[in-house]
Amino acid sequence: MKKFIKGLSFAFSGFLLLTSPVLANSYSSSNSSDGAFAAIFMLIIWLLICCSVVLGIFLFIYTIVMIIDVAKRDDYADKSLWLVLLIVGLVFGFSFIITPLYYFLVKKKLDNTVSAK
Repeated sequence: MKKFIKGLSFAFSGFLLLTSPVLANSYSSSNSSDGAFAAIFMLIIWLLICCSVVLGIFLFIYTIVMIIDVAKRDDYADKSLWLVLLIVGLVFGFSFIITPLYYFLVKKKLDNTVSAK
């Protein structure tokens, strides 16, 4: 997994280095302050993209962990419902809603009852 993330970040930074001069030159004008504004604007855009990628990877891993948690539980009645919801949410892109719902509504309660026994 480390090699994959390292390769992904290397490819993304290479893409950034290749496209930044082209995009910055398309905004250039005779005024030097416009060039500085364009560079700052591009930096902000790339930082937002990087944060989105990191957040997406985190959410994907978090959803997979919750799917594994559902699959391992034997004492839960709605196991198949949550398993289907989490998988469908992952496939269709609304896992950012389903995964926290499962965590707060089910996992936390079941973990508290197990630790109380």
